[in-house]
Formats: sequence, C-alpha cells, structure tokens
Amino acid sequence: MKFQILTHTNRRDVSIFLWFAVMLIAGHNYWGVETGLAEEILFQTESYRAELGGDAVWRSLVDQETSRSLLEADRSTSFAYLQLDGKSYTADSARRYGDQLVLGFSDVDTHLEYVIEQTDHWITFRLDCVLGTRPQRIAFLRIGVALTEHVGLHLNGTWDERTAVVVRGANRQTLCRSVVRSDSAELTASCQDEPGPPLEGSAASLLVVPTQELKTVMGLYAEEYGLPRNMTVEGLASKDSDMARGSYWFLNFSSSKKRTIQPCAVSCL
Repeated sequence: MKFQILTHTNRRDVSIFLWFAVMLIAGHNYWGVETGLAEEILFQTESYRAELGGDAVWRSLVDQETSRSLLEADRSTSFAYLQLDGKSYTADSARRYGDQLVLGFSDVDTHLEYVIEQTDHWITFRLDCVLGTRPQRIAFLRIGVALTEHVGLHLNGTWDERTAVVVRGANRQTLCRSVVRSDSAELTASCQDEPGPPLEGSAASLLVVPTQELKTVMGLYAEEYGLPRNMTVEGLASKDSDMARGSYWFLNFSSSKKRTIQPCAVSCL
C-alpha cells in the first residue's frame, strides 16, 4: 500500500504535496474535512480499557480487574500537544487506522502518525511520522489520572494500594514527567527535535497494573525495550537485596507521619 510505503521513507525529504496526494488516493482525509463525528477509539489490554474521543480527549480509563474508573474527574486532558515558534497547540482530532493512530492539531497543519504496539499489560505509542509544519517539541502522550495517593516523579506513575498507572518512556530519547494537581496527576511523555535525535522514533507506553505486580511488570518492560535495569545476578531488584535492606533505614510515611517522625526525634536523626 502506498500509505505504508510513505510512512517508512525519510520524512524530512518528502514533499507535503506528494504526501497529500497519496492520502487522497488512499482515501484518508487528515485535514479535518469530514462529515459527522468521529467514533471513539478503544485501547484495551488484559489490564485496562481506555477510550479516546475523536477530538483527541480521553473519555475513560478503567482497571479491568476492579472495574474502577481511573481517569481524572473532569475528563479534559487531550492526548498530546506541541510547541511551535513559542506557541502551544493542542490535539483536537484523532483517527485510528488498524495499528496506526493519527492526530491533528488546532490552528496548525501538523499531523502526528503513531504506530501502536500492544501487550497484556501495556500499550506503546511510537511516533512514526511528523507531517506538515514541524514542531520543536511534542508532548506526544499524556493522560490525567484520578489516583494521587502516591506519585512517583522518577517512575512517572501514580498508585494506591490496589492499582498503579504509569506512562513510561520506551527509549532514552523520550522524557517523562508527572504534574500533581489538587485532585489528579498528569502523566506526560515528550520529545524534542534539537539537539536530537529527531522526533520520529520516540515512544512511550501506558501501563495499568495491580500495585503488587508493578515491580515485576516494570522489570519485564525494561527487558522488552532494552532499558537499564539495576538488578542483582539473581535477578532481584538491587534495592530489595539483603545488602541494600540491611545497609539503610527505610521509612514508610504512608501510615502515620507523626509515628514515623517521633522515633527520629528521640534518636536525634
């Protein structure tokens, strides 16, 4: 198919006019001239079910095991936004074609094309092609989550005693960060063109897993994408080894801060 051939060429050298002609031949209209409302897009694994509206705003995020809604209450977070010449533009259209997702943006002709990779515990969104005006920076995957009991800035995830939600970079060119709000946490994965590598190839995953399985699943994720893993030769996380646990005093502030701080004061710590 010409559509598939185009997505694997050198995007920097492809004329936007040639691309537009191929899209017309293929029967796809990415420029917003469509009749009716786009259907909602469903992403589903064994762990979770998520729905994205045709306006690129998240509609739902549900834990399959507990049937609990995990999405922020106001359901207002769009899938992505980009920065171009000092201005931000929010995704306002989303279309899915098989294993490809295409986003459009308000007031700018940029379109992002993703390849979707799916497993039992996560779905990975890989930025495959940037069409139209090229942005300097893209927050190419973001979602607002209702869980705020624990937010891990390095993990880029949030969790409570039952469920953990994580947005994880699948390669080192992806930058992830968390923003904690009063009643939600926004999990974001972004990339930038300069100083490189280019935007294309950046990838991040949305994971929803039972909290007690988080370490195991994150280990599988690191192995799948060749990410650094701090493990012992026995395959145990280094921080959980007897040497690490016996060398430090680990404090838990989740139950009672007062009961945790009082012994520290008595011990002059």
